[in-house]
Amino acid sequence: LLLLPGMVFYAPGVLISEYFIIQRGQAGRAALIPTISLLTSSLLNLALTPAFGARGASMAASVGYAAMFATAVALLRVDTGRPLRQLFQFSGRDLRTVTRYLTKDGR
Repeated sequence: LLLLPGMVFYAPGVLISEYFIIQRGQAGRAALIPTISLLTSSLLNLALTPAFGARGASMAASVGYAAMFATAVALLRVDTGRPLRQLFQFSGRDLRTVTRYLTKDGR
């Protein structure tokens, strides 16, 4: 259960990373996102794993994934210039676009 919060943060972090690679052609920014996760979890693992074993490693991983998500969101805000609330708010236009692409013709 200690890894569950990390998994919640991992998936959107990866999606935002893909945005920088595919949509923006900014592989450097995309690489920064998992790098922050790696550094965070590695440093926390040094402290938490000897003291708490597998539980400490799980906590370190979850915090690392949360740091990854926070970095991804910060970079996305800078790139889009949108406030945080707009990044996670669906509009009617968004739903219509998704519905259109889920139909057979996708036009």
